[in-house]
Amino acid sequence: MKRTAICLAATAALGTAVAIPSISQSQSPGERTITLNTRTTSVKLADPHARPAAGDVLVSVSVLRGEGGARVGTSHLSCVITRPARNFGRSVYQCTGTNKLRDGSLSFSLVGRLGVDRVITAAVTGGTGSYDGARGEAVNTTTGENTSTQVITIRQ
Repeated sequence: MKRTAICLAATAALGTAVAIPSISQSQSPGERTITLNTRTTSVKLADPHARPAAGDVLVSVSVLRGEGGARVGTSHLSCVITRPARNFGRSVYQCTGTNKLRDGSLSFSLVGRLGVDRVITAAVTGGTGSYDGARGEAVNTTTGENTSTQVITIRQ
């Protein structure tokens, strides 16, 4: 698999974001569950080598869409290889990102093998605006080469 295809698949699994909430009946007070679809539109691998090396950086941008298909924001992601493997898809990355939305932003952090793990869980580490003080997790499931579905649980 080409490096670009691996990077697209990897960042689709990480394009953590939020959309217009769809609240679940089984939630605890103060919890919101948000579901959305992401499509990675840009991926760059800075300082690429023939083989992955610790410190290689991957950056991506994804479009965020709500369950009805309307665009709700943009996700910005930056990942650093912390444990290189024989290829970029099997390397371990430390990633941080921010989802820019109309009513605020959410920040997140994770560690994972971007090209191998089809389901990745990220920690929601904070937010601004409507998401001020947010904590929780985002579970991203890869659905295609550059797409994913996410279920985000936020506690404020």
